[in-house]
Parts: sequence; structure tokens; C-alpha cells
Amino acid sequence: MATAPSGWQLGVDLEQIRPRDVEALSTWMASDVEAAALAQLPPDLALRHFYRLWTFKEAMVKARAQDFPADLKRNTLTMEAGSGRWCIGTAPDMFEGRDWALRMFEAEPGWLLSVVWKAPPGTSADISWHIESDAPATPFALVAACDGSSVR
Repeated sequence: MATAPSGWQLGVDLEQIRPRDVEALSTWMASDVEAAALAQLPPDLALRHFYRLWTFKEAMVKARAQDFPADLKRNTLTMEAGSGRWCIGTAPDMFEGRDWALRMFEAEPGWLLSVVWKAPPGTSADISWHIESDAPATPFALVAACDGSSVR
């Protein structure tokens, strides 16, 4: 379970990485730029990147109270040419992407978790993480972090 203060938008998605037809799925969930990037990758890397996109997009659809799967393409995660930085885009207002934060984790081998959030204007978007004491200890490795328009 994930919670956020009143007025915040929060979305979470956890997926098990398993074989998928990345090319077929990308036609209805990825932007043209995202689909082209997926098509250029070797199959094993394309599958991992597909799940990065999928968990990000599903978390954004939940956070923005959008329609699933119709609005998956309205949320984009693309790499800036030459900089190696990732950028969040949100349609119809692509500049709103600057207001979102993302943390992406690999949870044990074969699982990917994306958490996205947007704090109300004038509010610090700093967050803290807390795992309930009765929850099983699962190692999480941070694989991407984004505050604003760029991901490292």
C-alpha cells in the first residue's frame, strides 16, 4: 500500500518481468518515439525497457485518474538526445511532466516497481519511505530516479 498527504497525486505499479510480445504491445501503449527506441534494442534489453515504460505509464494513469489502457500513450518516458537523461511527458500539457517525480526499483530478480507522485504547488516533493514492520523484507534496488524533467 502507498499513501500520500492530501492534495498529492500518487501512483504505483509492480510487475513481474516475463516474456511479452514487446513489438505488438508497443503499438498501443508507447508513443512513436518510445516504440522506435524499443525497436532498436536487442530482445532482452527491449523486454526490460518495455517493463520500465509499462510500470511508469500504469503508475501515471493511476495517479492522474486516467483511463486504462486508453491513456497509456499520454504519459511518456523518453531519453534526451545526447544527455542520457530521461524526461517525463504528460499530454495534453507536456510541461506538466516537470512537476512529476519518479522512483523505479527492481524488487528481487524479475520484478519492477514504479512510484510516481506530484506534490501540490508550493509544497516540497520530498518524501520518505516506510516499510511496515510485519512486511517481509524484500531488497529493492533503485534503477531510476526523476525529480522534475530529468531522470538519472
